[in-house]
Amino acid sequence: MQKLPSGTTAHSAARSSTSIGSANTTLTRGEYNARPATQGDIGAIAASMRHADRREIMLLSGQEPKQALTECFEQSTVCRTLSHKDTPLIMYGTTNPRRHRLGLGQYSSR
Repeated sequence: MQKLPSGTTAHSAARSSTSIGSANTTLTRGEYNARPATQGDIGAIAASMRHADRREIMLLSGQEPKQALTECFEQSTVCRTLSHKDTPLIMYGTTNPRRHRLGLGQYSSR
């Protein structure tokens, strides 16, 4: 175990791996992995979302979390999920702001 400045400890030899395919990249570190998102991740993430995050999504997009996540999933050029022990925690990605003005990342040319 390695002692970190905050007083917490971490395994100094954390296992890490990367698997790269033609359109697929999965990164694994210990019990966490980042992989391409699937439609099945949307319901799991929306169901376990904190109240503060639900509120933020409603205020920014006017949508329920599941609706906003679905829209972002469908509009993203890259959409990924971070999981812990195969439980989806967060979904993130990128979109082309010139093509899409939907979801949480609304862009305006004004």
